[in-house]
This record gives sequence, structure tokens and C-alpha cells, in this order.
Amino acid sequence: MTAMIQADTTPAKQNSTKPRAWGTIAVVLLAHVAVLAALATMKPITLKMPETPKPVEVRFIQLEQPKPKPPEPKPPKPEPKPKPKEVKVVKQQPKPLPKPKPVLATPTVSERPQPVIAPQPEPLPEPVKPVVPEPAPVPQPVAKPEPKPQPAVSSEPKVVDGVSYIRRPNLSLTESEYRRITGPVKVKIWIGTTGKVENVELINSCGNSTVDKRVIREMKRALFTPSRENGVPVVAINYQVFDFKPPSN
Repeated sequence: MTAMIQADTTPAKQNSTKPRAWGTIAVVLLAHVAVLAALATMKPITLKMPETPKPVEVRFIQLEQPKPKPPEPKPPKPEPKPKPKEVKVVKQQPKPLPKPKPVLATPTVSERPQPVIAPQPEPLPEPVKPVVPEPAPVPQPVAKPEPKPQPAVSSEPKVVDGVSYIRRPNLSLTESEYRRITGPVKVKIWIGTTGKVENVELINSCGNSTVDKRVIREMKRALFTPSRENGVPVVAINYQVFDFKPPSN
């Protein structure tokens, strides 16, 4: 009975291990499928290579050194003022008088002893007086030379023949004015010390009063070189004659 029971139980154990093995295989297959699916969904990882650094250009620039500033000139030293010379008064001390030597007299019977004459002291030198500079002589004012007396000039006008114009009169006439002229115009003029005409007097008319008045008016506007007597300008009188002739056709 015991042996039969053991023979019946052995196949039952073998049939029970088969389902476990298939479950293990199924689990492994599912795990592989899951891994493959995960790998299929994963994005590819791209490895970025490090960029090669660009070469750096280095340029050396020579810097200009600042020029040293020139030394500032030293201010000139003030010139020392000359000190006034001091006059030293040297007092000379009198020399000591030599002591008189005693003279031993040898008295004799017949001769009397002569008196001993003491040497006279030397005269003391006079003290040196300080030298005082003498004051500079004061220059005496120079008398200005008196102006020379100018020669006397007469106050009366002086009649002169020739005069020189600085500004001439404008005496251009029209044809109608020429037709009524019968002779020359003569005037007497007074020329002042500045060359200006002080007065005009009609001496001879040309027959046309309009021309006469025009000559007087223009002569007052004229300017002359003043006349001189002994180098001094004086009032002068001059006679002017104007002979108007019609222009030739």
C-alpha cells in the first residue's frame, strides 16, 4: 500500500512545476519587451563636442612716455644792497715812557755833582679824526636863453603881385552869360594870415551884374598860400582880373 501511494504521487509533482516555468519565461519576455519599448521611445543622445577656442591675437602697442617738463627757472636772487662803509676810529695808545736809568755820580773833591736831567716824554700823537665825506655839490639852475626879439611886422595889409592858389574859383559861364559881357572883371581881394579870403571889392564890372556877383562869390570861396614877411604870415592885398571870352565854335 505504501509503494503504490508513492508511485502515484511522483507524476503529480512533475506536472505542477511546468506552469511555474512558463510563468517565469513570460515574465522575462515581458521585461525584454518593456525594455525594447522603452529603448524605442527614447530620443537619441547626441554628444556635443567641445568647440575649439579661437586663437586670440595679441598686439603690443608701444606707449609714448610723457616728456619731462622743463625745470621752472629759479627766481633771480635779490642783489644785496651795499652796506654803508663804517669808518673806524683807531685810537692810538700812547707808548709807555722808558724809565730813566739812575745815573751814578762819582763826586770828587774838587767838582760838584751835576744835576741829573730827566728825559722829556715824547709828545702824544694827535687822535685821528673820522673822515666825513663832503656833500655833493648842488647843480645850479641853468638860465634859459631869452627868446630873440622878432622883427616888427606892420599891421597894415601888404600889396602883393603874385599869389598861389590852393583852391581855385569855379568860373564856368553859360553861352547866354557870355553874350552880355562887355569887358573883363577886376576885383580887389584881402587874403588873411591863414590863406582865406577876408573881403572882395569889385573894381571894374564886365557889364553883366550876374557875372560880377558870381566872381565875387567864387573868390570868397578860394584859398591861397598866405604871404609872409620876415617869416611871419601877414594880411595881403591882391588884384585879380578875369577876361571872359566866349568859347570858339
